[in-house]
Amino acid sequence: MVQGIPLLCGAAVRQWLPDLAKEFADPLNRISSAMLVGVVLLVLVMGLSLVLKAGPLPILAGVLMAAAALVAGHYLGGPDPLTRQTLAQATASRNAGLAIALMTLNFPAVAHEILVTIATYAVMTTIASKIYVRLHQKQLAKMNPPSDLAPGIEP
Repeated sequence: MVQGIPLLCGAAVRQWLPDLAKEFADPLNRISSAMLVGVVLLVLVMGLSLVLKAGPLPILAGVLMAAAALVAGHYLGGPDPLTRQTLAQATASRNAGLAIALMTLNFPAVAHEILVTIATYAVMTTIASKIYVRLHQKQLAKMNPPSDLAPGIEP
């Protein structure tokens, strides 16, 4: 419900009202980017102390899970580089929020202990995603160097 309904609504708007989707794409991207930065900062500020308490094994597990999710999303993203990047980030980042929601709703008595592991994963995913995006953007820049020519003019 939390993830599916917004995705279906966005897909429906893009399918049946493409002009409206194009008009709102840039403002919504700015808002979502600002919200992502806010959530990342919140996770880092609130979760970093929990991560440090977790010890090396949960941190290593978080790094490995984040890396596996990024790799899976990247290679399952098809030939389009932007789709690959988007799917990699979505694959890596969506699990922590859902896990936190499920734990706090269904297991409130043990939520604090498990929250340490989930926070570790969230922080490691955030760090791994930022590294991945930088590396991916550098790779794209090498493949598509900026041109000094006017748009639409081939060398």
